[in-house]
Amino acid sequence: MADEAAVEFLRKYNLERLAECFAKVGANRDHFRYLRNNLVELMLILPVLDDRAKFVEAFDSEEASASDAIEAPSPSAPLTVRANLETICQMNDEGKKFWRQAQVKFGKPEREMLAPIITAYFYKIASGSINQQMFNEMFEIIRSQFPSETNKHIWYVGGNHPQGFLYESYRRLQTKAKQTGAKLMLSTIPYNEIAEIFESWDASYPIRRFEIMSGNFKIEDYNVLNNFTKAHDLITKDFTRLHGKMSNIAAKIPVFVKKFNKIFHDYRKLIKDDTELCDEIIKTFSHDPPVNDHSIFLVFYTLPLLLRENFVYRGGKRMRPTLFMSRNAYMTIIPTEATLTETIETTRKKAQDRQTTVQPFIVAVGSIENIKKYFVVFDDLLLPCSRAIEAVDIHYKLHDVFNLLYAAECQTVLHFTQKFFYGQQYEEDSIRPHVEELISDILNP
Repeated sequence: MADEAAVEFLRKYNLERLAECFAKVGANRDHFRYLRNNLVELMLILPVLDDRAKFVEAFDSEEASASDAIEAPSPSAPLTVRANLETICQMNDEGKKFWRQAQVKFGKPEREMLAPIITAYFYKIASGSINQQMFNEMFEIIRSQFPSETNKHIWYVGGNHPQGFLYESYRRLQTKAKQTGAKLMLSTIPYNEIAEIFESWDASYPIRRFEIMSGNFKIEDYNVLNNFTKAHDLITKDFTRLHGKMSNIAAKIPVFVKKFNKIFHDYRKLIKDDTELCDEIIKTFSHDPPVNDHSIFLVFYTLPLLLRENFVYRGGKRMRPTLFMSRNAYMTIIPTEATLTETIETTRKKAQDRQTTVQPFIVAVGSIENIKKYFVVFDDLLLPCSRAIEAVDIHYKLHDVFNLLYAAECQTVLHFTQKFFYGQQYEEDSIRPHVEELISDILNP
């Protein structure tokens, strides 16, 4: 029930039927001045135009007759509506920009600027559901400020196939809300609800892509990657959305492994100091090597030594990374999973000392003769992998999907992976002779 002062006011002007409308939103007599000056919000309480008109007329009459009244605007004057449009525009930077520009000219570019501004305001106060009457109200606000806007059809056309600047802005808001809702759902869906997680992941792709390309992406917003057993599939879904069906790493692994024995002997002088690795490669590849997890691990563990970076810049200084710096930036071995956290913290500390960031890297658990498990590390994200090929695949796709820079110490390895295994080439890629030479060695008899 509305307060007594509100009911008394409404009864005085034969509007007591409206008391329940105000009571529902907790509006009392003290709110009436605010509602009189904010017709958009009044519209939500009194959706019928005739009710609003009579309420405004009653309020203005009451104000005019009060002994301490301030002169009120005429109900027929568009001043209040104009003030409302300016108020709406002053709520954000884009609106302020429009308002300044509209004082100089008002054409198609300005219409396209205004539509999302006023629509977003209505969308917020209407809790995401704008009806036809609200679209009409928006047009009236616009026309009151810009009398030359007499063609309502360019702003809004109702019916079975609505269109116009206002409606298109509304649809974009709805789409964004759906995507944002899907993103939020990812943090609430039980991790055993596989189909539902995949559906929400797909639905949130556009907003995730926008976050990535605008520099606003935060991996902690997608905690599902840390807990969902099929997190690799989620990343691969985004990769496929970006590139379509393309070369699969598994298709080219066999030829790479088969050629590795020859490649190793050609490049052996580069890694002769790592006698343990050399001995294991000779033992594994001396005869016709099987294409299994051990052989695949060895070829990728060796790659950073074959494709060594000549120079990198750290803290404004040019330096030559050691072979082991290059390899550890790509893949490192730890004896047990118990030392995983310590390894990650040590890597971060070294990066901080070198004034750089930690890009995704692979951790192999076990010994060079027997790797038991793999992890792909990216910030606080840990993606466990049971096979080397899986770790290498996800490691590369993380860079691609999340638009990450390659670590300077092992960027040639990533460029080789990008070009040879995935067939990707970008305009900004520099020519890397070592990559071209290695690919030639693999493909030629």
